[in-house]
Amino acid sequence: MPAKKNLFGRKTFALLLIFMIFITTGCSGGKSGKTTAGTGEMAVKIAVINGPTGLSMIKMIEETPSFGEGIKSEYILKENPELVRPLLLQHEADIATVPTNLASILYNKKTGYRVAAVSLWGTLYLVGNDSRIKEWKDLKGRDIYLMAKGMTPDISFRYMLRQNGIDPEKDTRLNYTFPMPADLANAAAAGRADLAVLSEPMVSALLAQNRDVKIIMDLNKEWNSLTGVPMPQTSVIVRTDFTDSYPDVVEAFLREYRNSVQWVNANHVKAGELAVKHGIMPHAQVASEAVPRSNIRYEDAADARECIEDYLRILYGFNPDIIGGALPDEDFYYER
Repeated sequence: MPAKKNLFGRKTFALLLIFMIFITTGCSGGKSGKTTAGTGEMAVKIAVINGPTGLSMIKMIEETPSFGEGIKSEYILKENPELVRPLLLQHEADIATVPTNLASILYNKKTGYRVAAVSLWGTLYLVGNDSRIKEWKDLKGRDIYLMAKGMTPDISFRYMLRQNGIDPEKDTRLNYTFPMPADLANAAAAGRADLAVLSEPMVSALLAQNRDVKIIMDLNKEWNSLTGVPMPQTSVIVRTDFTDSYPDVVEAFLREYRNSVQWVNANHVKAGELAVKHGIMPHAQVASEAVPRSNIRYEDAADARECIEDYLRILYGFNPDIIGGALPDEDFYYER
């Protein structure tokens, strides 16, 4: 059988997988939450990560709704969380979407950001071309490829292995040969990684390019089954001094964001088209197909607190530093 062609060029995956070049749109210079000289308008600066997180907010990015008289919204689109972090450390964004563990890190650094909502509830899947794997015990003795070692997908998967009676170090061979998402996806497409833990939108891209690869396990459902709560993967954070000064603006933003999430779930195709238009993802069909598997759902932080605490506690048990060295206290949660 001839070798499969490398189906995922680095250029494509750099756009799709949120790792290489950063894109900034609708962003003017200066600190956040300040009026624009000569106009009397205030710009609310919102930092958004491309991929499923950007998809969740795409209706707002397209329409740039006002959050009150003389208050406009500006969206700073970044390719990965590490490019968002400096903005937050310098208070150059009023609101941001970040991985929940990064929200905890920022809180523990006393940057003044709190979690206001959760919008992504797990995007992880075990994919491969081995139809013999039906349950967790079938993974014993197998090579399983993961992305960067010690990061949240790796920790989450190892936790699930252990909870299913599998010692990750003794019963499986976890392989980190392809730490970058593009490299792992290429390897899976070429048959060089028979079993891989990937996240959306990589999963949809891979399935579209190689029909032999299938989803073997929905790891988000597995997490829910094990813990009794869904995985609060991505959160919305707000700057405390901004919420204190402009509580009505924050409320208006959260209402618009909830509406955007509902619209995206009801309009996959249009959401995919807008994702391409705004540089959030390069392929409309992949973006559209990624929506239902990205588990995009809005929930206020106060309502999601149990899920967040359980998630951070599990991560802390593997490596305290991945949540900033301590479990956040009750002030971490923004109360509406």
